[in-house]
Amino acid sequence: ENDWNKVKMADTNGSDGTYVIEDLPPGDYYLRTLVSGSDYLGEWWVESASVSNCNDAQMFTLPPGGSLINKDFQLSPGASVSGTVYQSNGSTPLTETRVSIQVISGDPCGEAFMSIPANASEGTYKITDLPAGTYYLRTSVSDASYSDEWWADATDCSAAESFTLDAGELLDDKNFQLTKILEGDINGNGEIELADAILSLKNAVEPGQKGISLTGDVGGDGEIGLVEGIYVLKILAPGN
Repeated sequence: ENDWNKVKMADTNGSDGTYVIEDLPPGDYYLRTLVSGSDYLGEWWVESASVSNCNDAQMFTLPPGGSLINKDFQLSPGASVSGTVYQSNGSTPLTETRVSIQVISGDPCGEAFMSIPANASEGTYKITDLPAGTYYLRTSVSDASYSDEWWADATDCSAAESFTLDAGELLDDKNFQLTKILEGDINGNGEIELADAILSLKNAVEPGQKGISLTGDVGGDGEIGLVEGIYVLKILAPGN
């Protein structure tokens, strides 16, 4: 990113949008707008057209005793995306745990640049002030009993679906249906079954002797030294 420090600020003229920044020492500068109380995005100056990403900002040089004009901006309205986080049935809002929606651009497996909490009482969310572009969405759930998802219905970032926002556009119904992980559901299919089981066999020994434990890797396959399968164990009386 560009290395910059805020030197001066000036408000625009409310009637015609012009601005003047005075008493600047000579040097190299960047210009940026800060917008409040408006749907427009703050942007960085570039001669051809202002941009939202600081990495694309254009530097200019102010000579000793000099002045520069026509450092203009062309601000775009921010876009928005909204939706609801549901339980796995797709109709009941998820309100029992804290959920945030993360916005990702570029690589869906990359870092999120924005995270917005969903409404705790309704499960809804709305993300505003987004520049026009292509995005991915991902949930971040505080309760480990729920599995996170990428929009739409993807449990892996490589399967995430992107969407495109135009300047000022509002997209809604970007919804999620999160699945609650059942305790003991090791393979994550929503059911407790034999494939989730860990079988353990321990040989009988005399008191004080060290026994041998074998754990069955059912469906694994980590190999336990026994043929994997379903076993029935029966305690036999001495001599039987």
